[in-house]
Amino acid sequence: MPDTRRPIVIDDLYNLTFVADPNISPDGQRVAWVATTVDRDKNGYRSSVWLAPSDGSGEPIRFTGGKGKDTSPRWSPNGAHIAFLSDRSGQNQIWVIPADGGEAWQVTDGPNAAGDIGWMPDSGSIFYTTKVEPEESENGNGKRKSDTRVIRSLRYKADGEGFLDDKRCHVHVVAIGGGQPRALTSGDFDCAQPAISPDGRHLACVSNRSEDADNNSLSDIWVDSLHDGESRRVTPEDGNYATPAWSPTGLLAYTGHPIVEPFGPTTLDNVYTWDPDTDEINGLLVGVDREPGNSSIADARYGVPNQLPIWSGDASRVYTLLSDSGSTHIYSCPLSGSPEPLADGARDIQSFTVANNGAVAFASSTMQ
Repeated sequence: MPDTRRPIVIDDLYNLTFVADPNISPDGQRVAWVATTVDRDKNGYRSSVWLAPSDGSGEPIRFTGGKGKDTSPRWSPNGAHIAFLSDRSGQNQIWVIPADGGEAWQVTDGPNAAGDIGWMPDSGSIFYTTKVEPEESENGNGKRKSDTRVIRSLRYKADGEGFLDDKRCHVHVVAIGGGQPRALTSGDFDCAQPAISPDGRHLACVSNRSEDADNNSLSDIWVDSLHDGESRRVTPEDGNYATPAWSPTGLLAYTGHPIVEPFGPTTLDNVYTWDPDTDEINGLLVGVDREPGNSSIADARYGVPNQLPIWSGDASRVYTLLSDSGSTHIYSCPLSGSPEPLADGARDIQSFTVANNGAVAFASSTMQ
């Protein structure tokens, strides 16, 4: 049989479709994900949300369309709507579409882009992050008074963002019908990766609120009460912690590591749980010499989100990605016991979600 293989050429890039960010519906019946293609004429990328039955019984359908990028599909807890980010209005803003199809509508229209979206437990509102302009740097139209940039700290640039500005990133909430957003956090610090507790009373986020924040690389998990405004630092301000996720019973999972000499920031991450009633913190990967998350290096991916730990419905275990020998797998980590692989093999699992019934949807690539 003749060998029909050939070397890859630059024009093959236009034929690739990058699949990422799968999100399974709460009932486990459908999966939404992002498909990205290369737009030759625009010399850029175009992304849209696709939808398919989780059992493979139907053909995938393109659920959103446009000339820009529709990303980050998130199901409402009641399964009635899907929120997503879109730059169709000029920059990323929140849009919502009925899960059974129909016209999408724009929810936010702020001066700065929206990100890190999630649903409030009542399915009536969406929380998200956006940058906030400091009053002293604005003129009447919300733009900087001057294009002169003054560097006052060691951290003035970031990959994927360029020069850091004097804006702070904070968490807001808005009704799905639109209207005036309400700030949930404020202050001279940034908040990222927000997570709302199942009872809607607490907000967990990643933030550096240390005294010398501009000159260190620390990040901590903070929990803010949405009832009385009280703030509580969960982690010990000794390293890098991220990706908070609430269990159905009110426990909190997150990943990270302390900065321990002589290893410094190269210390392996762990998956931790925190009990707000007892303040007890437990590591779930003790004795496992592997890194949680996706540490595989690949060029054939686009729009892969930060993977959160995901709780089982009975809050007895936490699911996480675990990288090993060039592959990335899904592991099940019981609160008491040893981690076990849930999905393994020679493949790179980029991200995953779990439905209320335990069904798992994930995006992965193989060498075949």
